[in-house]
Amino acid sequence: MNPKSCLIIAGEKSGEEHTLSFFGALKEKNPGVHFFGVGGDLLKAQGVETIYHINQFSSMGFSEVLFKIPFYFRAMKRLESECQKRNTKTAILVDFQDFNLRLCQKLRKQGIKVLYYVAPQAWAWKSYRAKIIKDCAEILYSILPFEKDWFDIYGVKNIKRVLHPLVRRYGREIQSRIVEIKSNLGIKSHLSQKRNVKIILLPGSRKTEIKSHLLEFKKAVDLLGVEFDLQVGLLQASNLPEQIYQDFVGQKVSTWVDQIFFDNEMPRALGWGDLAIATSGTVTLATALFALPTVVCYKTSLLNEYIFYTFINYKGYMSLPNLIHKKGIFPELRQEQMNSYNIARIIKNWLTDIHNYETIRKELLITYDLMSLECEAPEISMTEVIQKGMCN
Repeated sequence: MNPKSCLIIAGEKSGEEHTLSFFGALKEKNPGVHFFGVGGDLLKAQGVETIYHINQFSSMGFSEVLFKIPFYFRAMKRLESECQKRNTKTAILVDFQDFNLRLCQKLRKQGIKVLYYVAPQAWAWKSYRAKIIKDCAEILYSILPFEKDWFDIYGVKNIKRVLHPLVRRYGREIQSRIVEIKSNLGIKSHLSQKRNVKIILLPGSRKTEIKSHLLEFKKAVDLLGVEFDLQVGLLQASNLPEQIYQDFVGQKVSTWVDQIFFDNEMPRALGWGDLAIATSGTVTLATALFALPTVVCYKTSLLNEYIFYTFINYKGYMSLPNLIHKKGIFPELRQEQMNSYNIARIIKNWLTDIHNYETIRKELLITYDLMSLECEAPEISMTEVIQKGMCN
């Protein structure tokens, strides 16, 4: 088998997007290396041999993961076997914490150098995972500014700060947006006249997320439409058919949405909106980077809720912007609090108190700087480890 191989695990869509932010440069620096493992159509198009597709791997919530445990164990065993057959010396494990941390330990026993991209959220729960990283990962790559100090306390010294994929991918658009907002701050806007208010809806990229959130988002828009002249935009996941959005709302998207964007048009969508309603996730960091005031929503099944509140002690913020700014810039609505009335109430407050709205936007303007400090390109150190492994 080809000895110049590198395992790469991007077990869900967000992980694939993280990988794409550096993979092109990494592949260019390592033209003789064959990458294989877990990924989606985009990585496959980049030449990655997909032993498993992300459609087989990804799951949401504890209940979904529970039913897929047998599959994950079989997949882990097969990936270990493939590494042995191919004499693989290095592995890049991207996010997908529960699976990748277990795989990390097994690969280390084979003598494989593990590059762990996207630090596990051990600061929120399961702090013991820091020890796994310390013992088993050659390098840990952190995409959030507060993580390096936390992991350092737990003995993880070989940690590198890298640009978050959103910053790396949309840096030019973000900076342009910041300049535009700064030049218009203080100028009387259409919002102060309650006219032509543009609300962008970001219900998530998974079917379960859309099922839990989109109908409440629409109801909130309907409530606001009684008092305000609104335009509604929707960011659709390109991997999901439009029928899914229709099923959970009960009517065609085109009958109540003025503007449809797809996930590859995110900068245009966030530049279009005046404010957003979003399912908690990476997209809330995108809205912060584009200085877009956002109501963050999260609702999951009763089983997942029971498991979370019974076994997890984390009580902090759930959205990345609030964690990064270390305060509640974005209002967060969880579980039973996440309903159309509360969403509409928050947005109505913004639209009737423009000073409050502008204050949030001003605070968000420093998000880009907070995310960009002391970062380096991951493909440089990754290449060093891969090349060293090829020489051994």
